[in-house]
Amino acid sequence: MTTGSLFVKEEAERYNVQSNSIIHQYITRKTKASERDSKARRSLGNLYALYVLCQDYLNGN
Repeated sequence: MTTGSLFVKEEAERYNVQSNSIIHQYITRKTKASERDSKARRSLGNLYALYVLCQDYLNGN
């Protein structure tokens, strides 16, 4: 198991996210790029946008 997929698994368990949920599958697929070269990492920007949206939601915005 790669570092990225281990992190996703631990965070999913922490926040009680089902492994078969769409968001879990999306994040797992997108974080695979973190283990590859820089050209494969362009999709990580989408993760940051998703993170910002989740933070706003949790903060009540």
